[in-house]
Amino acid sequence: MLLLDAGNSRLTLARLVDGEIQDRRDLDRDGLTAGAVVQAVEAMGNTTRALVACVVPALTPMLVDVLTVCLGAPPHLVSHHSPHGLTFAVPYPNQAGVDRIAAAVGALARAQPPLIVVDC
Repeated sequence: MLLLDAGNSRLTLARLVDGEIQDRRDLDRDGLTAGAVVQAVEAMGNTTRALVACVVPALTPMLVDVLTVCLGAPPHLVSHHSPHGLTFAVPYPNQAGVDRIAAAVGALARAQPPLIVVDC
């Protein structure tokens, strides 16, 4: 599976194989193009699924388009609707940061609650 973390300053791609990161690439978000993302995705090797955590809404359509073309299927976009089992005790769960959601899901995969997750 291909994992993409689209932050404010960089796009990180990682290939997950049997629960372990096998390869990782970072792209500077400044001037990021669809062509650069295509090259990075192709360099990651053969995969057919992707998971995207994007905190930059304007970047999401381009990532979805590129991944759909490169992988033959649209990626899963991390959100408060994702099947992660988390409950959001906040007024507007749609405003929960996907980076924080992904960090919480990752923490729960490694340890049992109660937990404190620090997202830097």
